Amino acid sequence: MPTPPVQLEEVDGRNCLPSIFLVTSTQLQLQCEIPSLSSQWAGSVVGNIIQSFNKLQPSKMVYLNEPEVWVDLTPDSAGRKSKSLIEPFIEGTYRKFNSNTAHIDNNYDTMQALSHYSYHKSDGQRLVCDLQGGYYNDYYVLTDPVVCSLSQEFGVTDLGAKGIENFFAHHQCNHRCQSHWKKPEAPMRRFAPVSATTFRRPC
Repeated sequence: MPTPPVQLEEVDGRNCLPSIFLVTSTQLQLQCEIPSLSSQWAGSVVGNIIQSFNKLQPSKMVYLNEPEVWVDLTPDSAGRKSKSLIEPFIEGTYRKFNSNTAHIDNNYDTMQALSHYSYHKSDGQRLVCDLQGGYYNDYYVLTDPVVCSLSQEFGVTDLGAKGIENFFAHHQCNHRCQSHWKKPEAPMRRFAPVSATTFRRPC
């Protein structure tokens, strides 16, 4: 029997590993472990998919909030300079549109269509999910998305083929999904949907 995945702690409406969140009017500082190469690669993949998706959905544009690594100018007592992830602050109400276990808010059709489209665009290899961030009158701003992949190459939030299958077992196509987009045949439910981001347990 497989070991169940673990859920992240939720802090100020965001799901995270133990971290410090400092919010100002212009930026959100995440003092935590600097992302691995797999998570940086995920951001590049998601950005390319969003650009392609926007060409199909001009009425509701989607933007990806990309953090930068800032290095403290003042070293600590050991001579080390701390590093932080800094990203633009998302104004307004922070929303979770779906999760990597297919908790889905069907009030946001564009977001569910984006997840579906990512599978189609990648020829069934990847699914962009765990979509969260800000929603405004004619656009979305997303932060910290997850990529589930058949190769499970995008870190501990990548739930692999089971994560992809699980999403489609819960997903209902809406008017923004296109009928020719790929989807798995007879997908099965693999995880109970929860709004928090879910981690795979280490092997």
